[in-house]
Amino acid sequence: MQQLYIPDLGMLHIPLSPMERSVYLLFLNHPEGIRLADIDQHKDELRTLLYTLSNRGDRAVIERGLEELCYSGSNSLSEKISKIRRKFHELLVSEMAEHYCIKGVNGEMKSIGIDRTLVLRSE
Repeated sequence: MQQLYIPDLGMLHIPLSPMERSVYLLFLNHPEGIRLADIDQHKDELRTLLYTLSNRGDRAVIERGLEELCYSGSNSLSEKISKIRRKFHELLVSEMAEHYCIKGVNGEMKSIGIDRTLVLRSE
């Protein structure tokens, strides 16, 4: 199962759940950003990430989580982004953590502003 690390900080492990890791990797894969309202356009990519990263064998549970993330009437995606932000702030000094967070103006593109080499994906 792929994990995330910050190599410049002594391979600091970022303890995200499989669902949070999937969301974070989706945004890392799109440096141009993604509007939360358009998340359904990335559903197949998010599904692939979820199946790759999930430690659950139950496809129905994964699909239910995916549907919840992509449903426009749900706060699930915003909640995952908030949890990711909180975990980075727990690990790093706030000023540094902000560089690793998914950010953007409400209704506009959200993205991660760091150089992609600053987050290592490892098995």
